Amino acid sequence: SQMPLVPLIITPRLEGAITLYGSRFLTGEVGGSVTHQCFYSIIPANKYDRKYWCRLAGNGVCYTIISTTGYISKAHAGRVSLEDIPQKGTFHTSSMKLRIQKGRWWGGLEHNKSLCFF
Repeated sequence: SQMPLVPLIITPRLEGAITLYGSRFLTGEVGGSVTHQCFYSIIPANKYDRKYWCRLAGNGVCYTIISTTGYISKAHAGRVSLEDIPQKGTFHTSSMKLRIQKGRWWGGLEHNKSLCFF
């Protein structure tokens, strides 16, 4: 029997002059894993900017799940990872042990207090 699929909806939104893009829709099996790759402009300012993966709440706030500062939410500890490769202008997040959850997730790049979502 097949495991149900978990849809991950990526909502594009861009503020400022930073380019950040990636897949808009991903699916994975419950209990399985999925990796999402994000691409950004290769400029010196982006090398040290915080990259993150967050979940959009009903109140419009995107709560960080994991970021390049070393933060990992307690609810996702042991189930997510994030790797930034600034020389290639990319970072990717992996989510493991997927559960059925409704919601939207965003990858982001924080640049001079501006947020850039996709």
